[in-house]
Amino acid sequence: MILTTAVLGTVNNSIAQAKIGANPNKIVAGAKLQVDGDNTTATPAKLIVTGSGNMGIGTAAPGTLLDVNGAITNRETAVAVSANAATIPANTSLVQLTGSATASIALTAPTPPNAGQRLIVYNNTSGGFAATLNGYSLPNGQVMEFTYSNSGWRANNGGAIAIAPNTYWGTTGNSSTVAASNFIGTTDNIDFITRTNNIERMRVTGSGNVGIGTNLPNTKLEVSSGSSSVSGLRFTNMNNATTSTTNTAALGVDASGNVVVNALTSKYKTFLIDANTATNSEILIGNMGFQYAGTTCTNGNSYLQYRSISGTQYGVFHNAYSTNQAGAGALIANFPVASITTTYTNLTVLPVNCVNDGALSFVYFSVTDKLFYNVTMYISDGNGSASAQGYILVEIHK
Repeated sequence: MILTTAVLGTVNNSIAQAKIGANPNKIVAGAKLQVDGDNTTATPAKLIVTGSGNMGIGTAAPGTLLDVNGAITNRETAVAVSANAATIPANTSLVQLTGSATASIALTAPTPPNAGQRLIVYNNTSGGFAATLNGYSLPNGQVMEFTYSNSGWRANNGGAIAIAPNTYWGTTGNSSTVAASNFIGTTDNIDFITRTNNIERMRVTGSGNVGIGTNLPNTKLEVSSGSSSVSGLRFTNMNNATTSTTNTAALGVDASGNVVVNALTSKYKTFLIDANTATNSEILIGNMGFQYAGTTCTNGNSYLQYRSISGTQYGVFHNAYSTNQAGAGALIANFPVASITTTYTNLTVLPVNCVNDGALSFVYFSVTDKLFYNVTMYISDGNGSASAQGYILVEIHK
């Protein structure tokens, strides 16, 4: 008798045996091997090997060498990272990287016996660093599949990571984002770069400095126009015709190009005299302080006060002049000051009268600091149409 089909199965836990054909050492054309898990002929069979050599699992008509109708499970192997490196064991299909990393993780995988072997790697390490295999970077928290081909492990899809819906930044904008967790940038200590025309235009370094036109910013914001004597900065809504703001400091550029408050500038302050406090009129500039201490407008002498901000200094007053609305005035000869301390002192040689709209001006040269101060003060009772008020203007030169 010649069998064209052999059924292999058991009714108990005994070992299943099968014999195909009258001669057990020879398989006839068209014969097939069928394995079932019970005492019946399963449809479809659990496993079938056709006469042409195709094997089917869960299908009665396998169309390829291995045809599986159902899910295939690859057992996962955990590989711990040590010293920011990990070696994947041989004959492994699915790997989960574990442990902690403090830098990019260098992966090593063995050469398989045959090309075409596949490898899936999940980077589940702590620290936020990517893992690299054969030049392909696997971000933290992501999965990448590799195939061994042309003598090396190649990342499927060129190493591109599939991104879940609503977790990417769209080219037409995003909605329903959460500012605390959604951002554009890096999660490791790597610079973030923006380009146009494939040319770098702006860089945010890992330490938080921003560079425009430079890839090595040394301050929180550094701009390089690429042209000598051109700042690269422009304020569209401000220009040389814009009305200035009082009681502000001017900005300048130091020898290194840093934007700083310009100490060699001027300050101006207005104040009301009635119920005045000295600090309302105080101007601190260079290493000097000036203020008017009068609190009421009277028909008597009052004075500008001056002091050193830091330490004792020496200098000379000259071109000192005072006047009032009656035309009376006095020009005071140059007079040296033995010392100026950090305590305010009345400038008694130049008294002013509030009711008579007093004014004064002088130049003070600090021999200690080599600075010139041009000082002007005016106080007035308002002439019946306004409150008593005054102003102090100080210009400084070096």
